[in-house]
Amino acid sequence: MQVSRNVLQKKYIDGIHNQQQVDMDHGARNSYIPVNPVEGYIHQDVFVKSEYLQKLESLGDYIQGGFRDAQSFMDMANALQGESILNSQDLIAANYVSRVSDDISFDSFNKIIQNENLSMEMRGLITQLVNKLYNINYVHAGLLMAS
Repeated sequence: MQVSRNVLQKKYIDGIHNQQQVDMDHGARNSYIPVNPVEGYIHQDVFVKSEYLQKLESLGDYIQGGFRDAQSFMDMANALQGESILNSQDLIAANYVSRVSDDISFDSFNKIIQNENLSMEMRGLITQLVNKLYNINYVHAGLLMAS
């Protein structure tokens, strides 16, 4: 019994831990294959913008003055839905905050979110909308609130 165990253990060690090549198609990572760098090659990190970020950057005309009043806010929200930035749930939240808030601003939206009489679902929808609007405003360096 001891002999067969040693034979199996040796085959295991020889077969798994001492591989000379890596099967790249199946993801075996048991051996290290050193890569000789090309002389003069400098490694560089590259930032690739996502489609979402590219869409956000192209929204300048839609969002300028979007916080001017309730009507301009809803016009902006409808345009953003047309560009697939906001979904139908975000539009429900936008419609609600445009009716309820004293003025169209992030402070006013955050006060609405803090309202304890608001349902958890509506609170979540408004929070989601506000987060998207913060992202849009950040990408455009405050253009959303510019009149």
